Amino acid sequence: MARLVDTRRLTGRNFLLPVPGAAAEVAFDAAQDANEGDAARCDALEAAIRARVATVVASVEASVGAPLGIDASTMVFRRYDGGLSMAIAAPVDALLTAADMLEVAVGDVVGTEVDPLVRDGLPATAAKERCPQLLALVVEAARRRVATVVDEEGLSIGLGCRGQTWVLTGLPAIDDVPWASLGRIPVAMVTGTNGKTTTTRLLAAILTASGGVVGATSTDGVVIGGVVVDEGDWSGPGGARRVVRDDRVELAVLETARGGLLRRGLAFEGYEVGVITNIAADHLGEYGVSDLGAMARVKCLVGHGVRAGGAVVLNADDPWLMEQAPLMTAAVVLVGRSRSATIDAHLASGGATAWWVEDSDGVATIVRGQGTAPAVAVVAVVDVPITFGGAAAYNVDNAVAAAAAAAAMGIDDDTIRQGLMAFQPSAAQSAGRSNVLVHEGITVVVDFAHNPAAIEALWGLVRHLRTSSTGKLIVCVGAPGDRLDHELHAFADAIAVANPDAVICRDLPDYLRGRLPGEVPALLSHRLVERGRDAAQVSLAVDDLDGLERALALAASGDVVVFTPLVDTAGVFGRLRAAGFSVD
Repeated sequence: MARLVDTRRLTGRNFLLPVPGAAAEVAFDAAQDANEGDAARCDALEAAIRARVATVVASVEASVGAPLGIDASTMVFRRYDGGLSMAIAAPVDALLTAADMLEVAVGDVVGTEVDPLVRDGLPATAAKERCPQLLALVVEAARRRVATVVDEEGLSIGLGCRGQTWVLTGLPAIDDVPWASLGRIPVAMVTGTNGKTTTTRLLAAILTASGGVVGATSTDGVVIGGVVVDEGDWSGPGGARRVVRDDRVELAVLETARGGLLRRGLAFEGYEVGVITNIAADHLGEYGVSDLGAMARVKCLVGHGVRAGGAVVLNADDPWLMEQAPLMTAAVVLVGRSRSATIDAHLASGGATAWWVEDSDGVATIVRGQGTAPAVAVVAVVDVPITFGGAAAYNVDNAVAAAAAAAAMGIDDDTIRQGLMAFQPSAAQSAGRSNVLVHEGITVVVDFAHNPAAIEALWGLVRHLRTSSTGKLIVCVGAPGDRLDHELHAFADAIAVANPDAVICRDLPDYLRGRLPGEVPALLSHRLVERGRDAAQVSLAVDDLDGLERALALAASGDVVVFTPLVDTAGVFGRLRAAGFSVD
């Protein structure tokens, strides 16, 4: 048996298609498998869906009396263990129509009940959404190589201070568009499994040092000109659109999360720089993306959206990204923790650029190299506060990536140096990322680390902080409920590596995501005991603040507390401030 579980609009280039369209997901019963099961059954299912989509499209076009630009022959299918993804290309004035068509057609084929309002409303939806003037403006903008951003709120031509937005019911004639004043601004999109928020913040600091008005999005909010204009997770397409539609913005840095890429695709294309920090095990399983190779292809959408003449910054130490590097059409800039054989080969390929860390007169230094020319020293690692003198190696990586991205956006070395040196690992500038607070001899490390790779990387900083102390290590962690059991076990294993004296496993009430209250903390605590922690060393908490209270109650002078905020970062800092810690 198969069932329809999801349909959605794809507003830009996406994992399934290089253009906008709509997608649907079909799940199979546990006994069925799209890869190892009956291939003929899957072939027949795909053929039946394609044929039914063609019939539905023809029926709606007959009712509307005009072609919609949706062709069943453009359908693509992706089989994976337990399900089937599919997508169909559609013009930007027919995305909702295409999604509803898929819901009707796929539902009919697999026997999933379809809402009668959706089925009966297809002709009206198509007629209401259809907008030939929108398509004409998008085509003309593309001819002029001007970026466009389209959603239900309107059409934007150009970006930031060089853009203008019209509501869809008030679109101008092509000749009435002020084309001479519309165009690009320097924009970078940043993605990856770990480090994307910090890299985004570092890059925004560098761009701010250049003197421009910077717009930035991240999992923590939208910032325009250094002012937070909206809090919350804005790392999806909605946040990107909000920034590039602000006419104050002269440069932009857009954190781009996996979820938005899978659900909607890229917010727009034609930006200056794409940055992909790394690929690690996290968020696997959704939409059939269950391995690191597939996740790398999802993240690298950010590279494929870069304009001709732009650059893609890739981590040379990540094998998954190096597999994708030859597929990029924009220039590739490699970054690494050292000058590796991969970077050597890249530089030797003819004029290519790379950034890495090397010893310069006994000092670890971020350097820039191009082709066979001698490397140019840009900034000493010890002068970049967020690296803690190199102890936070993961932030060395983030600083190198931010520097490379800034240079690709036209920023000079002196400004890059100033931006990196000015950025502090404080709650004010980098809330929830590598914040180290001390009060009455107790050191609290607040960091977003939420997967095995991030936790393991954090231990380097923790070891540095504990070098002159024999105090206890107290760790308080939580994890969203949509992680698979084996992912949660790997997370607990990474915690156990540090040999903590006490671990508090807390629930995330707002992120149960199908789990029962207390289920995730129980899985983590049981695994920690299996990995050698005494049961008395492991306890449970109901949420962030409860976990923090328990951790502080256990701490004494000389101890280090590691707290990983995932939900209530502001509340955590408020509680620490009340306890006497200097947060700002």
